[in-house]
Amino acid sequence: MAATNKHLEMYSDKPALTASILKGLTEGKTLTSICKCKGMPHIGTFYRWVEKDIGLREAYVRARDRQADTLADQIIDIADSEDDPAKARNQIETRKWRAGKIKPKKYGDLKQLEVTGVFDFSNMTDDQVQDRLTATMAQHGLVTDSATPLIEDTQRTDIIDVESVDSDD
Repeated sequence: MAATNKHLEMYSDKPALTASILKGLTEGKTLTSICKCKGMPHIGTFYRWVEKDIGLREAYVRARDRQADTLADQIIDIADSEDDPAKARNQIETRKWRAGKIKPKKYGDLKQLEVTGVFDFSNMTDDQVQDRLTATMAQHGLVTDSATPLIEDTQRTDIIDVESVDSDD
């Protein structure tokens, strides 16, 4: 029982601890290194807090997002200041990789699919076009975020014969 009370006392200032952890992430520090500091919760404890608290979860996602931007900024600093080219390359590649994993749309490797041929989408709904594009990408080993549409209503145009359009009607 005493150990449980001691554990509760240890994290009685949970809001300050979580704020400190989130600040460290935003500054580009790793969660592992932050949680190893004296007075900080074990990394597993922090993950449990994140799982149980939706507000903390949202703040954690924002902190990780900002962390990717910080890591990208650090790349410039390292390139401008590190004298050892091998060390600089290692630090830069590590940060590029991590930023790309955290924020792949902004910092991830670009994969492009060039499709050639004639496709008639004129008789298809936007959902059907979306499904066809997703299937084509999957055939080529490309994965798309299913929550993000590949086309938008403003992008959709069906080919028409401009000469046959009568503008006087």
